[in-house]
Amino acid sequence: MKKLVSYMACSLPLLMSVSTLEAKQADEKKPNVVFILTDDQGYGDFGCMGNPYVKTPAMDKLMEESVFFNNFHVSAVCAPTRSSLMTGRYNYRTGVSGVNKSKVNMYADENTIAEYLKEAGYNTGLFGKWHLGYNYPMRAIDQGFDVAYMWDEMQFFRNDPVMEENGTNKTYKGRFLTDVIFEKAIDYVEEQSKKDEPFFAYVATFLPHTHHDGSQVPEEYMRRFDKYNELSWHTRQCYAMIEKVDEQLGALMKRIEELGEEENTIFIFATDNGPAECYPGQERDCQLRYRCGLRGMKGDPYEGGIKVPLFIKWKGHFKEGMTVDKYTAHVDVVPTVMDILDIPMKKDKVIDGRSLYPFIKGENVAWENSYFYHLYIPSMAMRENMWKKGTMVSGEYKLVEGKELFNIEKDPFEANDLANDMPEKLQEMREEYKARFDEYLSERGLKRQPNILGSEKQKLVNMFYFEIVPDQKGWPVKVVDKGPYKLSIYDIQHADIKPGATFVLKAKDKEWKLDIDPSKKDLFLEGIKLPLGEYYLSLSIEGDKFPKAFKTWTPEQGRYHRMEYGHRRVTLELK
Repeated sequence: MKKLVSYMACSLPLLMSVSTLEAKQADEKKPNVVFILTDDQGYGDFGCMGNPYVKTPAMDKLMEESVFFNNFHVSAVCAPTRSSLMTGRYNYRTGVSGVNKSKVNMYADENTIAEYLKEAGYNTGLFGKWHLGYNYPMRAIDQGFDVAYMWDEMQFFRNDPVMEENGTNKTYKGRFLTDVIFEKAIDYVEEQSKKDEPFFAYVATFLPHTHHDGSQVPEEYMRRFDKYNELSWHTRQCYAMIEKVDEQLGALMKRIEELGEEENTIFIFATDNGPAECYPGQERDCQLRYRCGLRGMKGDPYEGGIKVPLFIKWKGHFKEGMTVDKYTAHVDVVPTVMDILDIPMKKDKVIDGRSLYPFIKGENVAWENSYFYHLYIPSMAMRENMWKKGTMVSGEYKLVEGKELFNIEKDPFEANDLANDMPEKLQEMREEYKARFDEYLSERGLKRQPNILGSEKQKLVNMFYFEIVPDQKGWPVKVVDKGPYKLSIYDIQHADIKPGATFVLKAKDKEWKLDIDPSKKDLFLEGIKLPLGEYYLSLSIEGDKFPKAFKTWTPEQGRYHRMEYGHRRVTLELK
C-alpha cells in the first residue's frame, strides 16, 4: 500500500488553539456577506496547505484571518454541492441529482440563501457560475438574486466570454472570464457600499475546472509552471487558473477594505468538490494533484473527492486563526449564516444542516458527525445501484459504496477498511444509509423541474441539448401559454447531416418538420402552437443517424457540440 502523507504534518501550519470568543454587540446595520466558491479546487490546491507548486497569497491570508473548518465536506460533483450550499438541504431533496441532462434543475420552490437575505433587507448579487437551472423559473434572478452576471455555460474557453446579465447576453471581446466576473463583483460592492442596506455577493468562479487542450487562462500564468517538467499540461493549467483566481480574490478583498467595509463584511470561502484528475478523453494528461495525502479525486466518495476547506471571516468579531476539526458539511452553511445574522429559517421544508456559529464563538458543542452523498448515474437503475458512488458518515464511522467501513476520526486517509472486522457495524451503517437514501429521494423522486414555456418573465427560452433527458428524448417543459412560438435553429452543421434529412419538433401528439436547406446556416419556423401542460419536448433529425465522428467539430466550437447534433443552438420564443 502506498504510504500516505502525514495528516498532522499537512495540518500543522493550520492548527491553532480554539479559545472562547468574546461576544460583541451587533451593529445596527446587518453585516454584508461575501461568499466565494471556486470550481474543482481540491483540499491540497492551496499554498497554505503545503502545495509545493501553486502560490495563493490571498487565499492563504484569508485562511489566517478566518475561522478555518478543517473537516468541511461537499458533494463530489458540482451542482449537488451548489444546491446544498444554497438551501441547507441534501441535493436529492432539492431535485438536483447530477451535473447535466436536466439533473441540475433545482426546484423553484426551494428557499435559497439569497431569498432569505433579500427578505431580510439585503440586496443580492450573483457573479459567475449558477449551474442550478438555465431557464425560468430556475435562474438565479428567479431564486432571490437582484442581479446576476452569469457565464453562458455552453461556451468552451474562458476568453471572449458571453455573459448573461439579468437575462440579457453581452459579449466581452478581448477579455478573460475570471477578470470580468470579479470586476462585476467589485463594481457591485462599490455601488452597494454607498447605500444603507447590506448586500450579499455570491462570487462563483469557473476555475480551476478544465475542459480540453486549449487556452483556459492567459498564457503568462501557464509559463510560471514551465519549469516543473513533472507536471502534466492539465495540472499546470489548473495551478495557473488557481493563481489567476487568487489574484482576483485579492483585488476584491482589497477593494472592500478600501471602501471601509471589511469590518462590516462576513467572508465565506469554499470550493465545490475535489480536484479533477484530467479531462475525459485526454488520458495522457491525467495526473493526481497534491491532496495532502487524501484518497480519491473529484467524483469519488472518498475524502479527496468531498473534503475541502471552509474559511469564515468577520474582522473584529470572529477570532482569527481558529481551527475547527469537527466533521461538517455544505448543508451547514445556510443555517450558520442565518444564525449569525439572527434571521429565522422557514419551516416548510426539512433543513438538514446545523449552525456552526457555536463553534465560531468557541462554545463546547455536542456534535454528532453526519453526512450523506450519492451520485446518480443515468445509465443505471437508481434503486439497484444505490451504493455506487455513495457514502455516509454517522458518528465516527464512514460507509463507502455499502462495502467499505472506515473510522473517519482515527483514519482520515481511509487506509484501513474495517468491514471484515466489524460486520455488525457495517450492516448497521448500511441500514441507516438505505433509510436516508429513501427519505431524501422520496421528497422529489427523479422528476425534473421543467422549463416554463409561455411565461412573461422569459419569453425566449434556450433549449440546450446538454439538458435533454436521454430516456425521454427531450426537454422537460411546462407550457403555460399555447403560443404562438418561434423556433430558431442556429449554425446548422451541414457537413454532419445527410442530404434530404429533416428537423422534427415533437410536443405530445403534435409534430412540425423543417426541411434542411443546405444554403442556409439558420432555420426558423413561426406560428407554432404548443399543447398546454407538462411533458417532454423533443427536436430530432429524421433521415439520418447520430454520426460516429463529426467532420466539423473542433474544441473552439463549443463544449457540448457532440450532443448538439446538427446545430449549435435552439431557442423557442413566445410571440
